[in-house]
Amino acid sequence: MDTDAEREVVGGVGWKVLHFSDKSESLHVGLNGMWSVNLPFVDAFTAVEDTDGRVVLIGVEEGG
Repeated sequence: MDTDAEREVVGGVGWKVLHFSDKSESLHVGLNGMWSVNLPFVDAFTAVEDTDGRVVLIGVEEGG
C-alpha cells in the first residue's frame, strides 16, 4: 500500500473483488507519453501469511 497515493490500485492473483462501484477514475502514469487507463472502483480483499504462519486479511474500499 502506498500511503501517498490518492487511491489504492488492486489486482492480480489473490485479490477477491466483493463489489464493483458505479464510479471509475482515470489513472495516469506520471511521465509524459506513458499509459493511462480508466479503472472501476471496487471493494476487494486478499489474505497473506506472515512469517509466523498467521493469516492476515487486507481489505480495500473503493480501490481502483
